[in-house]
Amino acid sequence: MSRSRELDDRLKYWGNEYSRKVVLGSGGSWLASLIRWHGRAPSGLGQDSTDTEADEVEAAVQFLEVQPAGRQMAEVLRAHYMSHEPRERRLRRLQLSTVRYSQLLRAGRIHVASWLRIPFDEPLPPDEQAAMLEFVTSLD
Repeated sequence: MSRSRELDDRLKYWGNEYSRKVVLGSGGSWLASLIRWHGRAPSGLGQDSTDTEADEVEAAVQFLEVQPAGRQMAEVLRAHYMSHEPRERRLRRLQLSTVRYSQLLRAGRIHVASWLRIPFDEPLPPDEQAAMLEFVTSLD
């Protein structure tokens, strides 16, 4: 599997897993499990497992979210991989231009790739290089 494909697969898996947890209301916490099962969860009943590959991605996104310049990147990652709404609606909801959305998505993907120790090898088209350089220098 190519490296960029591995990153994309992990992000898609995370988006599917965590969007279901948000919809179903199961945050995966031990307290939610205690409430649901009125004590310790019985084994073999299909309860949520812990420490999945999706949890690793979620940890990366949560870490990114608390960084001064990372909140928007985390929002874009969540919107891109968890939302099933059209891109135009996501852009309006996040109040971002198409270019800014793409820049934040790429920067967020780079962060997640480094967190997961997956080399990021997606080339940037030459016509976007100057805009990305301006974007990265504006993060301070």
